[in-house]
Amino acid sequence: MRFVSHTLSRAGGRSVNQDRVLGVENARVVGWLLADGLGGHGGGEVAAQAAVNAAAVEIQNASEYSLALPGRILARANDRVIEGQTTGQGAPDMRSTLVLMISDGERLSWAWIGDSRFYAFRDGRVLAQSKDHSVPQKLVEAGQIRAAEIRNHPDRNRLLRALGSQPQLATAPKASQMTLSPGDALLLCSDGFWEFVTELEMEVDLAKSTSPEQWVSLLEDRLLQRVDESKSTENDNYSAVAVFALKNEEGDHG
Repeated sequence: MRFVSHTLSRAGGRSVNQDRVLGVENARVVGWLLADGLGGHGGGEVAAQAAVNAAAVEIQNASEYSLALPGRILARANDRVIEGQTTGQGAPDMRSTLVLMISDGERLSWAWIGDSRFYAFRDGRVLAQSKDHSVPQKLVEAGQIRAAEIRNHPDRNRLLRALGSQPQLATAPKASQMTLSPGDALLLCSDGFWEFVTELEMEVDLAKSTSPEQWVSLLEDRLLQRVDESKSTENDNYSAVAVFALKNEEGDHG
């Protein structure tokens, strides 16, 4: 399996873009990373950059694909954020989310901390989706609200886990894994992106798209229309990484 990909990252209505996206590969694995620095803690852009830099090094140095690799990547990213806090490279309480996926061309695994999301689509439908480490997600699991209500919940930005919150991750992140099929579509996105587009709309626009770039563009059009309709000039940074899995002769790493 080979891949074509497209990345998008915008400041939105903010003066600084604290999101970071990156694609990385070596001879054995390919990976994609998306981090969203938490603006309320200060130094969010520094935390996000530290996270993707550390994650990229882990991927580049990986000797093989394994299900344990995503957890190691997140742990190393957390170390780098904590290091930045203590050495004055950023704010002393800076934080970041991080969502990532890695593949050896046959298998794909993903892991995350925070509310930046992973989606996998097969045959045009959502096959797998990450669950936010947030207060609203806990309310969903308790049966108090529906999953669709997360987008407009007043506590949607209250995270239960983030890089930089603890010197060592209290609970080791566990990766999920799937076997890839030609035609699978994958999406990483920050909360500033998924808050404005629903899963059904992701599926609808995927059906219209012949490339990851077109898919992301259609979704961004929806996002911008909703921002305009809300008359908000302070919408969050928004970022996305879209990846199509193709037969070997159909494409290359994007």
